[in-house]
Amino acid sequence: MYRGLLDQYTHASLPPTLHYVVDGGYMLHKVRWSTANDMCHILPLYMDFLQKLGSAFSVVFDGYDEDLSTKTHEHERRASKTAKVVAKH
Repeated sequence: MYRGLLDQYTHASLPPTLHYVVDGGYMLHKVRWSTANDMCHILPLYMDFLQKLGSAFSVVFDGYDEDLSTKTHEHERRASKTAKVVAKH
């Protein structure tokens, strides 16, 4: 049964055009900027980066509810680092 399913999918052809959905937060980490820049400087860098990739994709930023999520701990960790950096100035 497994081999039958495997054969079915390995011989399937892809559609003539593909459109990808990309995580915008992940893509934002691929852009290089200095720590002194704000969003007014980062956004044009981000847009240039995306335009170089082509047009066969959509960028999606997922929001977070007020409730706890799987990323809550990571957000808190990063926020504590930001508070330490701001306090040094």
